[in-house]
Amino acid sequence: MSSTIKEEIEAADRKLENCFGSADFVGLSNLYTEDCKVLATGSPMLEGHEGVAKLFKGVYDSGPKSVKLVEEEIGTAGGDVIYSRGLYTFFLADGSVADEGKFVVLWKRVNGQMYLYTDIINTNKS
Repeated sequence: MSSTIKEEIEAADRKLENCFGSADFVGLSNLYTEDCKVLATGSPMLEGHEGVAKLFKGVYDSGPKSVKLVEEEIGTAGGDVIYSRGLYTFFLADGSVADEGKFVVLWKRVNGQMYLYTDIINTNKS
């Protein structure tokens, strides 16, 4: 895995964290491809920028005001398919943990930039 791809994905993670923390759901959704799919625990599959914005606004409105993403593995699945697997933590405004879980993302390069294409998000809560 090239360090450039790892750096690009981690930079996208920081942008997602910043957008979520500032309640910029349009900016957050623009980190995803226009034809993206998001598969989140307890939710039907969401599609496109509108689906992404709706999901993360709902999470934000339910209490969490920041998120931290930690990549554990970034690799290629053959050809141009890039994947990442990691952990997320959502925090309430007082810094306490609201939710923890894991994710798998398939990334897609569009016009030279990496975007989230398929995002699978699962909470650790039972």
